[in-house]
Amino acid sequence: MARPQKISLSKRGKNWSILFRAVDGKQERKSLKTDCEDVAEDYKKEMIRLTSLDLPYRDKRLADVDPFIYEMYYKDEFVYFLDEITLEDKLIKTQMRLLHEIKTLKEAVIDPETGKSWKEKYKALSMSIEAQNIIAAQSIPATDKVLEHYADSVRDLHQGGVKYINFMSRFLSFIQFDYSKKISAITVFQINKFLLDDIKGNKDKNKRWNKSRISLTKFFNWACSQWPFLNPMDMVKPRSVKAQEDILWHSREDIEELLKGKSEYWRAVIGVMAYAGLSAHELRGLRTEDVIEDEGTHMLRVSPNEDRQLKTAKRKRSVVIHKKYLLPLIQEYLSHKPESLYLFPPTVGNRQIWHEDTFSKYLCGTKATAKKKAIVGILPKGYNALSLRRTFGSLLIRSGKSEVEVAAAMGNSPEMVRKHYARILGKEISVNF
Repeated sequence: MARPQKISLSKRGKNWSILFRAVDGKQERKSLKTDCEDVAEDYKKEMIRLTSLDLPYRDKRLADVDPFIYEMYYKDEFVYFLDEITLEDKLIKTQMRLLHEIKTLKEAVIDPETGKSWKEKYKALSMSIEAQNIIAAQSIPATDKVLEHYADSVRDLHQGGVKYINFMSRFLSFIQFDYSKKISAITVFQINKFLLDDIKGNKDKNKRWNKSRISLTKFFNWACSQWPFLNPMDMVKPRSVKAQEDILWHSREDIEELLKGKSEYWRAVIGVMAYAGLSAHELRGLRTEDVIEDEGTHMLRVSPNEDRQLKTAKRKRSVVIHKKYLLPLIQEYLSHKPESLYLFPPTVGNRQIWHEDTFSKYLCGTKATAKKKAIVGILPKGYNALSLRRTFGSLLIRSGKSEVEVAAAMGNSPEMVRKHYARILGKEISVNF
């Protein structure tokens, strides 16, 4: 049971100081080397946490303690993060102890049947392991060198590598880390502090926490694969996120009812979304020539173009136009369509439909504000571009298509189909033995 500790903060001059009892029971007052009260409070909480743990010196569970507080309390350097001079000194001492143990073993009387005693074997082995750990720690380069190697590695692996490099730079700047120190000097305390700051202002804090944690994990997993040291991310746990709700989709009868009374333009737009699975972004820049016919089969070709700027712009596929439900809508629309390179021209009458976020405005409407009147959308409440696209996925699943076939038609991965669209059959599956 931990003995009670009196821990308090005071400000002497510019910086804050902390009053506490060290591991030897003596009362100490140390400068926290910061003039920020919030930082001082964090250090105080960390000292309270450390003293409440009441763990023996060099216990491995102390690995996530901030080294600054650890060294104050135990009056020794943080055991897992050693500088060059200390490493060399400890390495020499360890080697001397190891040589002594070997000499002792050689001089010991050895029973020809049992060999060395287990106690002697264990002691020699533990010393050699300690020596190996110290040698391994000495081989870890400075953080700036580690980041150089990491930058080369992620650039070769994927195009998003720059994002991870920038993320690590932001993290190290936040914790005010000295780039000349070893990367193993980063603690769980510092990582948690960064993640707590990173999630401020985010609507879904747990999701943001997990996303940033993954970026840090990628780096530390890579670094630990290059140089052996204690991975701090092993002690940073992910946060649980809200269970995923069922996706919004509509029945074919709902779509047919929705199409009634709409203009040829919007009937074709809604039909292409609901019966061909195109997203709103894929509709943008679609050419009239992308409606093709091959041996009596009509198809809609989705390919990259200069009007699609998002990551999905690289998605390329052809979708068969349903003869009964979609083909009549497209043919009716094309018979009245004005001359234009685009299948769905960006300007309809005097309205600029395909300009930044205006498509969503005309499709779903906008709320009234003090300076702008409300715009009544084409779709009623409960409908949007994504729910129309997901309707296509649900129709394919119900028709008996496999996950791979649905993924190919929608431009998704089979994992995405399995995660979202396949769940709609959860209450409809029947099994016959």
